[in-house]
Amino acid sequence: MSDLPEPNPDGPRPATSLKRALLLGAAIVTIVAGLTVHWSVTAVWANPVTNALYTVLVALLLAFAAPRLPLWQVAIGAFGFSAAIECFQATGVPAALADQWAPSALLLGTTFIPTDFISYALGAAAFLFLSLAISLAIRWIRTDLLERRARAEREARRSERRSDLDPV
Repeated sequence: MSDLPEPNPDGPRPATSLKRALLLGAAIVTIVAGLTVHWSVTAVWANPVTNALYTVLVALLLAFAAPRLPLWQVAIGAFGFSAAIECFQATGVPAALADQWAPSALLLGTTFIPTDFISYALGAAAFLFLSLAISLAIRWIRTDLLERRARAEREARRSERRSDLDPV
């Protein structure tokens, strides 16, 4: 016996499909923002911001791949992945790969910098905070819509009963 839900023969649930579409859109926006900052900003804050956006992107992709995973697990997974890539930079392999194929530097980085872990933690926290805020807002909207629908249905039933009681 498994705790996993039975697969839906009609395909993914509509809520899951909507969530994945939103995650994909957010990932595209994150990529554009990260590349814009990377290539056009020379300020001191640019590198930490791109590192945080990298972790946000990893979290979005992880949430896309596993949409039912709790958000806190997605955030921790994204931080762990980013930290693992940072540790991999200490081996020098990513720098050697970047010498051979420059775009690999965008994915793997080139230089181990211990303070990057702070940026990754902030990126994971930003993902978690924004995701929870959006989830809460959606829940409030959904609850409000359901309450309005229930109120309208009750009012319709009352009107129906009144019209049934009124003699013609």
